[in-house]
Amino acid sequence: TNSVCEGFRLEGFEGVPESVKTMNPLIDVGGGREKVMKRAFRIMLQRMSGAEIFMHFIDVHQMPKHPRGNYSPDEFLTPVELAELVLREIACRLAALAVACRHVPVPQKWIGSSVALAFDCGQLPIRALPEQRICEMVKVHVFDWGRSELNTPENHNRLTAQEQKSRSEFWTYYVGGIDRLAWEAARAYWNRFSSTDGWKEVCLTLFDFDSHSENDFIGRVLLCPLKESPERTVPLLDAYGHEVRASRGGPVAALTFSVEFHRLPMGSRLQGAWRVCIVRAQDLPTCNWTYGSTDAFVEMTATCMQRCRRFRQVSSVKANTLQPEWNETLELPQAATPGLLEVGLSASCHGLGAPPLWPMFPCEELILNRIGNPATLRGPDDASGFAQWSGRLEASVRPRRAHPAMVQDPSRRVTGHSVSLIEHGSLPTRLVAYLGALLSCLLSFLWLLNPLAAWAARADTVAYIIAALELPLTAATLLFEVPQHCILRYRCLDRCQDLFIAFSGCLAKAFSRGLAHLLQGTLWISGWVYLLCMPAGETLRPPWHLMLPIGLVQLFIGVLHLAIHFGIMSTKIVRKAHL
Repeated sequence: TNSVCEGFRLEGFEGVPESVKTMNPLIDVGGGREKVMKRAFRIMLQRMSGAEIFMHFIDVHQMPKHPRGNYSPDEFLTPVELAELVLREIACRLAALAVACRHVPVPQKWIGSSVALAFDCGQLPIRALPEQRICEMVKVHVFDWGRSELNTPENHNRLTAQEQKSRSEFWTYYVGGIDRLAWEAARAYWNRFSSTDGWKEVCLTLFDFDSHSENDFIGRVLLCPLKESPERTVPLLDAYGHEVRASRGGPVAALTFSVEFHRLPMGSRLQGAWRVCIVRAQDLPTCNWTYGSTDAFVEMTATCMQRCRRFRQVSSVKANTLQPEWNETLELPQAATPGLLEVGLSASCHGLGAPPLWPMFPCEELILNRIGNPATLRGPDDASGFAQWSGRLEASVRPRRAHPAMVQDPSRRVTGHSVSLIEHGSLPTRLVAYLGALLSCLLSFLWLLNPLAAWAARADTVAYIIAALELPLTAATLLFEVPQHCILRYRCLDRCQDLFIAFSGCLAKAFSRGLAHLLQGTLWISGWVYLLCMPAGETLRPPWHLMLPIGLVQLFIGVLHLAIHFGIMSTKIVRKAHL
């Protein structure tokens, strides 16, 4: 659901993997009643970052491969293949949802509305099943409308300026949360499933799980370069490269594991996967002095050959033991063909998957902070990466609109029509705008009736130029103030308005029309000041003294339109259909 920190938070998790099930939120206080446990577990979920959510969401390394146990990799997909298909489909659908939010004609007030992400993990699908069928099992749905409303242009027009501003604010929060959720999904896929050159190094780090504080570092094993090895036992090293001991002078803590590369059948989107089997740890130091034990789990961090992709995966937590045994296999996928994410994102949103993607998808900041190497920490961060993502979403939507200020909504296409939106002020505001346009046109015609006289005197020449500029500006702004039912009665006016929407669509926004009125007023007043300062011998034509009051009226109209834009005055949204 939407939240303040990252724009969303995790509220529920059905079918949780063992790595999350074993994270007892009350483990530091010795447990508690079931009701208290549920509340504490929900709080723990809400505190998870977006990167942690997707890490656990696609964690299927302990899922049952087949209910009857007769599993064959040639007949069924492997867990890592299923995770790749699911995560790519979710990233593309969330990107499409982010684009759809930008096509909503008026801002919504969806408070507490949620997004559901789901896929079937009961058993692995057969390899002969078409990819499209597997993707259909992935679900991305918006739900939970208890405190939300469906705002329409008609309802929006009846709201006060403050109510419209409130809905715009809440809609900005909601769209930002969807953008961040889609970005986190795409980043998780990029760092985990987009490497075609393999993985350079793997770090196996043991932590003591703490529910109320940061996890305690125990030790680590670095596999560099990554290569196949049978089961072996390696001492744990601390942050300074020294061996970790159970106690002063005690035995050396060690980790037992094996590494193998499993090649997948032809036709798979993955070449294969490195399988790191975490067998056991022994002689761990005591981290929970209250109970004299340790709640250990293993975190595997992988770095690709170019060091531009990093991801982490965790094992289950083994509570209250200094000799934990896991027998869990964590997998590092290696892609068969590059560009799968780029193609999927571009299909969901034009230009979103354009290379390069690495500046937009930096690895999780927690991984970089644990590496602690200043040379590695340089580069794009979460803020810059998400800013690029949001910018690409806006840029991809913009070509479908007549202008960024107007919405060309393809989702509203019916029988070959599209809809544009035009901002209107209240009826008194439009009446003042009509008056200003009428006065400007009359004064312009008075100066333009005798164009040959413009060369008779310098004063007439300046006024003639101002009048020639004022006339098209007045006509353009007036076209967007007239009610649509009046425009549609006359084919020439309808075509003229369509041309202005295509080439000057900014005038559909009250802000742009306000600037146009301010420009008209400035021109009239500048002309009046120029003529007032003319020498006494110059002959001035009669209408020159009308420039000042008409200029002031235009300035006043411009201020009214700016007030509409900033929410001080109410806005009415009018729909214009195009063939």
